[in-house]
Parts: sequence; structure tokens; C-alpha cells
Amino acid sequence: MRGWLVASHFVTDEEYLDLLLRFERAATRQGIELVRKTNVELAPLLGQDGPLPNSPDFVLFWCKDIQLARHLEARGLKLFNSAEAIEASDDKAATVCALERTGITQPRTVMVPRSDTSTTWGSTGFAKATAAALGLPVVVKGTRGSFGSEVFLAHDVDELVALLDMFAGNQLICQQFIAESFGRDARVQVVGGRVVGAIERFSETGDFRANIDNGASYRPHSLTVEEERMAVEACDALGLDFAGVDLLFGLNGPVLCEVNSNAHSIPEMQECCNVNVADEIMTHIARELSA
Repeated sequence: MRGWLVASHFVTDEEYLDLLLRFERAATRQGIELVRKTNVELAPLLGQDGPLPNSPDFVLFWCKDIQLARHLEARGLKLFNSAEAIEASDDKAATVCALERTGITQPRTVMVPRSDTSTTWGSTGFAKATAAALGLPVVVKGTRGSFGSEVFLAHDVDELVALLDMFAGNQLICQQFIAESFGRDARVQVVGGRVVGAIERFSETGDFRANIDNGASYRPHSLTVEEERMAVEACDALGLDFAGVDLLFGLNGPVLCEVNSNAHSIPEMQECCNVNVADEIMTHIARELSA
């Protein structure tokens, strides 16, 4: 069995390269030949006539280049995860919409209307109406941000207007703040329809976000039945073969925060849960292709 590991040419930090190596080693243990390809390397090939050279049996798509994913599928390749599933989970607005039909508990959400870079929000009344709908403070998110880098907390209407003005022209959502989960959440790793590990992430610096890249710590987390069900059902609803599901600790039970198709918490799962997520993913891929 032969596959391509599609990676971003432009992401070269040590953490990302370590993840790629983990997958390559896991593939070797499965007897799978996994060849690394970058989006820059593949894009010109897809413009050529005829079959792709050395076409693989599958693609492990570890990249955010969604149009490349769609193009590979159009050329007949099997992707893990699929382009549709990646797009539905990597766009936070799309995730909210896709999961609304499932009954999974999510923070109340307001989609910020499309605007241009010259938009000023103070005179529109939108911030005041959003604060009234969601309560204060309000969480403001870029729909495609990662590692908590585009997640902010507006404590009043003026702060909300300032954030909307600052990111005018960008795609944003506003969400209800789950106060009970201030500075902590659960990252649940799902592979092939089952949970393989879970950690609690917690900030000790007063940051309301619990992203490890922002300095949060982590420890093993024992899931409740409801938390496990929510994580698996979210992945199923989005069509994901594997994902990291982030759950908030709500007053009346878990609240789904977001779903990450290419979760980078693989080393933390190994450390805390003694589970090799890369092995779990490669085993799932081999099983799916042999079915």
C-alpha cells in the first residue's frame, strides 16, 4: 500500500515537522509506503493532462489548502480526511451550521455579516444587538484561525466594536462566553468513530483561552459518557475520519467549542494517555482501504 502525506510547503516549524515524521514512522510500522508531498510540489502536476504520475492508493491530507484537496479528489484520489470534512471543520462558521441540525450543544452564535476593510461598525447597531443576544462578555473568533490566535473576548459593546473594526473585511463569528469553562477545556481525539484519548487543557496565566500554544498546561482527562458521545457524534456529523474535538465545561454539561481536522495535540496525547495517535490514524486508513 502506498500513500501521499500532503503537507504545507510554507509551514516549517519544528512541531509541524515532528508530526509529519510521526506519521511516516507509523506508516512504516504498518508496512505502508508514505511519501511526503507539498502543496507547492503537487499543484503544477494537477494542471497536466493525463493520469498523475505514481498515483497513490490514498492521501493523508495534513494541510489547510482546501482547493488542492478538492482537486486531488476530482482526480480520483481517496483523501483522509475528505475535502468536504476538512472544510466543514476548519471553518468555524461552517461547523456551527453543520452541527445545528444534530442537537449537539454549542455556544449561541451570531455570524458577523460580510463587510469590507473600510467598514466601521459603531453606527450600525450590530455590536449592541449582538451583546444583547449573547450577553457580555462576547467571544469573537476568526472563522479560520488556529491555536487561539484569532480568539478574543469583548467585555463591553465598545470593545466589541473595536474588535469588529480591527478585523473588518475578515470572516468572523461572535459566540456566547461559557464562563464556567474560563481558561480550560477538553481536547478529545477521535479516530475511526471512537475516542482514543482525552486531555484537559488549563491556563494558569489568567488567559480565558486554553490553547497549549498560548502557554496552557495539560493533564489526562476522564471523559463523561456525555462528553464522549458528543465528540464522536460531532465527527460523524462532519464526516471526519479523525479529529481533535474541543469541549467546554458548561454549567449543565459539555458544550462543543470547535473541531480540528488536523489536530496538533498528538505529542500531548502520547505523553498523557500513552496513545500513539499517528499509529491509530494509519491503522484506521489501512482498515478502511482493506474493507
